[in-house]
Amino acid sequence: MRFFSERFGLAPKRAGIQIESMDDALRTGLWNALLTNHFAFVEADPYGYGPAKLYPVGGLEKTCRLVWSMYFKEPLDTYPKSWEGIHERMRKYFFGAPWNEVYDFVEFIPKAFERDDVNDAFYRQANAVLVREMSAYRFVSGSVVRVTDQVEIDAIESGLHLPRSLRTVTEHLERALEHLSDRDSPDYRNSIKESISAVEGICALATGQQKADFNAALRLLEQRAGLHGALKSAFNSLYGYTSDSSGIRHALLDEATLSHDDAKFMLVACSAFVNYLKALFEMAGIRY
Repeated sequence: MRFFSERFGLAPKRAGIQIESMDDALRTGLWNALLTNHFAFVEADPYGYGPAKLYPVGGLEKTCRLVWSMYFKEPLDTYPKSWEGIHERMRKYFFGAPWNEVYDFVEFIPKAFERDDVNDAFYRQANAVLVREMSAYRFVSGSVVRVTDQVEIDAIESGLHLPRSLRTVTEHLERALEHLSDRDSPDYRNSIKESISAVEGICALATGQQKADFNAALRLLEQRAGLHGALKSAFNSLYGYTSDSSGIRHALLDEATLSHDDAKFMLVACSAFVNYLKALFEMAGIRY
């Protein structure tokens, strides 16, 4: 769900894929995943003396001691006497650490925690956060790995900074990214449609036609820029993915089958395609 400020453009737009950074929403989402899973194992003071205090129980007690001695490198005889103490230290560290150390920390906790069911639930929740907040990383086999290549990011960034004459193309790519990165209700179908519309847009501008004729643009490039036949065939296949009678545009593809990876692939592919077509058009002296 998009709130009022987002719908009317009053809230700042998402910065895009987070590769060497971590915004507050991503950091908080990962912390909440720890709270929901590993840090949920606390109980009240069993002796009932004074105000109720919470203490780590089960695997969490051992994990906290490992965090203190192996991660923070602190002497065990300075280990806090209550859950509040270790919790406050971990929380202060987590929200003040550089982005890369946050990933170190969320890797360490499940590796120190011995219950596979809790770790698996954490990985699922953390990966959902990483997808929602457009992180370039995912948990794979217990390790945080980069799944978005710098080349992919560069392709998207280049597509979002086209010349003013290609502003309509840029707008399609911007909307594709917005649909993909909506935290509450990502729209993968319309993200893909906007991505391919960007390709159609640059083709329409280059051919001078009101309605985009993808094949006409490819023929023009073949004649004037020497577009290789194999590339022409590959581009036609990519276009067919979203435009044939059983494709996205005709709403016959089951929406449940569309994923973040599908939409991201199309955004990256179409951004790279737009950048490539722009270069070919310029080389051939084709104005747009």
